[in-house]
Amino acid sequence: MTEEPELEKAEGVSEETKSSPEKRRRRKKSSRKPSPKSVVVKRNLQWFFGEIAKIFHSPVGVAGGFLEAIRGWKFSRNWMSVWLNLPAAVLIATIFAIFSFSNFQTEDGQLQQLLVIGEEKCSTSTLEALCDQIDEEEFTKALGESTIVKAKEAPIQLGALTLKYVELLSKRVLDIEAADFRGLYRLALVHFLTDQKSLAMTEMNQLATISAGAFPQANAWLARRMVASIESSPGSPEYLASAEQVKPIFEKAIEWKNLDPRLMLAYAKILEKGGDLQRAIVVTKRAASMKPEASLDLARLYARAGNADGLRESSYAVEDHFGKKLNTPLEQESDRLAVAEAKRLSNKPLAAIEVLKEGLMNKDPKPKLQRELSEVYLQIYQNSIEKLESKDPSDKVKWKVDFDALQKVIDVDPTNPNFSLEVARLLPIGVTPTKVLLDSLKKQMQTGITTSGTYILLAEEQYKQNKVKEAIRFWEIAIKQDPNNYLAINNLALVLSKDQPNNLDRPFQMLNQALEAQPNNPELYDSLGELYLLANRPKDAINKLEKAIKLDQNRINTREMLVKAYKAADMEDMAQVQLRVIATIQAAQEANSLPPASKSNDE
Repeated sequence: MTEEPELEKAEGVSEETKSSPEKRRRRKKSSRKPSPKSVVVKRNLQWFFGEIAKIFHSPVGVAGGFLEAIRGWKFSRNWMSVWLNLPAAVLIATIFAIFSFSNFQTEDGQLQQLLVIGEEKCSTSTLEALCDQIDEEEFTKALGESTIVKAKEAPIQLGALTLKYVELLSKRVLDIEAADFRGLYRLALVHFLTDQKSLAMTEMNQLATISAGAFPQANAWLARRMVASIESSPGSPEYLASAEQVKPIFEKAIEWKNLDPRLMLAYAKILEKGGDLQRAIVVTKRAASMKPEASLDLARLYARAGNADGLRESSYAVEDHFGKKLNTPLEQESDRLAVAEAKRLSNKPLAAIEVLKEGLMNKDPKPKLQRELSEVYLQIYQNSIEKLESKDPSDKVKWKVDFDALQKVIDVDPTNPNFSLEVARLLPIGVTPTKVLLDSLKKQMQTGITTSGTYILLAEEQYKQNKVKEAIRFWEIAIKQDPNNYLAINNLALVLSKDQPNNLDRPFQMLNQALEAQPNNPELYDSLGELYLLANRPKDAINKLEKAIKLDQNRINTREMLVKAYKAADMEDMAQVQLRVIATIQAAQEANSLPPASKSNDE
């Protein structure tokens, strides 16, 4: 009996244990293994919170943990793990997106803040106005007769420190975002205002040709700067070449809704001179839709294009805009001028006279109204010119003109230079003006009012009458009045060479200088070739005459001189080739000038 307790103790079973089944059950329960599902949940929750914790100290660790989870799924194919990992992945991506957007918004906020500060300190429109103020006179001169006149404003003053501050702000904007168009545009404006014009042009060109799409403000700025330089040589080949280069810039500039309508009219002027009349009308229409004052510019354009319907419509628009202010306290002289010109363009001279005389009823001098009234009488005179046909071919051509209307032109405005031009035009057609008209012409010539065109006509008439000295004097005056009148320069050089064949230095100098300004003028090459023939330099003559023909293939007179030059240079074969070319051109011209063959009765 005494050994039993020892045995029980050895077996590890105490009396207390044997008598406590509840404790035995707890011991049995604690020895059970956890289920696989609970283990997965536990592990994934640990991973989930661990990855979230990494967000705040190691973004790289988050990415690595996520990749490890993906790799684990790849090999285990535990879909439960995937579905439990998915919310964690979405949450991590969301947090990253929020942080990234927050950082981006911080930069964007800084950018916007700098731009706002810059605008408050000195607005972009103020910088643009300052730039325009620099070349406003040149731009207005190049614009010509436009009816849109910029209101006179007090000059804008801006200190050097303000410009420097704007420059620093613009550079700070570009440090944050190098491709910010507004910052670069403002910086370019400041560079122009601080006399760094070359740099400003480079930056504006960069903005005007950016691959992401043009910045219209920059195109408008460039276009305005180019207008004056282009208009310095209208009608020349250089003008046409420059106009072609400017067109793409203008086309992008007109996309800007705040574009100055005057710039549109300048573009329309370039288009018209380049031969694109329809596009010029479209652009002028847009300017008129923005500024009704441009309706008169549109009417002028329609008149030059011979578009009666368009002229009628635009004239109504002019009368509607300007006419409603006539005889009211709001009337200005420009309003009456616009209405009168619209009526004159619409071939309503009597109505135009009535409008102008009403404005001249008081005795106050109004030179602009007087000039317009003089132009209306000039139109009546021009409409009166009629060629009188005679059945007798021996009779000289006779003309019918209204001398009374021409006299009123000078009576209303003695300073109108078109009067002398019209009187000079009568001389070549054999019409003798009245003594009063001739006296008025001489008076204008004495006072220096007469245009260079008048002196050219007078010179040609004197030359026809073999009054060479008087003709030379008139041509000299014409060139003095208009140094760029290449027709007068060309004619004077030829006349001087024939009048003084032993002294060709001045004619050569005149033509060579003219060619420097107009290197694609065939008439100047033709005259220079003629001078070389007179100087007995046939090879030089050949060189110039061939250039003239290259520019104009149908110049028969030039080809005939070229034949003489070839023969003088002992190039008979070339002379014969040229003679055959002349015969071919003449035959083609005669064929084109023949009237069409009449159809037979059978047809």
